[in-house]
Amino acid sequence: MQVPTLDNKTLPQPIQPPVAERAAGSPQRTSRAEENVLALLLIVAVALAVYFRFVGLDWDSGQHLHPDERFLTMVETGIAPVKSLGEFFDSAKSSLNPVNRGYGFFVYGTLPIFVVRYVGEALKQTGYDEITLVGRQLSALADLGAWLFLFLLARRLYGNRVAVISALLAAAAVLPIQ
Repeated sequence: MQVPTLDNKTLPQPIQPPVAERAAGSPQRTSRAEENVLALLLIVAVALAVYFRFVGLDWDSGQHLHPDERFLTMVETGIAPVKSLGEFFDSAKSSLNPVNRGYGFFVYGTLPIFVVRYVGEALKQTGYDEITLVGRQLSALADLGAWLFLFLLARRLYGNRVAVISALLAAAAVLPIQ
């Protein structure tokens, strides 16, 4: 479709993305049967996502076989909650700073270890074998959050069909589960 301009030359009409079409009032039409199938597939996707992320959390039977995870576990058991906000921001004295606890070469981010440590404190699961499982559970929950975000984003951009297919594929994707 051509659009006339002021000088009587025509320019091609830009292609509108799927979001703009739906926003203009032309939603995807789905039958009641298709909606039921999509709802059932979404339930299957949720079940798969939860199952694959939480099954076998103690895959190493407490042997701490992964070297990075073993190091993080050692740091988790070494750090301690701070007594005040001032102590938190005083990195030279903070009990949450891995450097102050004998781990001078700490190249990982600190927010995840702080969250795991405080959740472990709340659950009274701060021992060497326990804190690893707390971290794995929180990692699984974070991945479920990413999975949900993918579903919602795909639904917003492309509709229910693509969102459910994306959810099913992401539920069984190996890399995030690992």
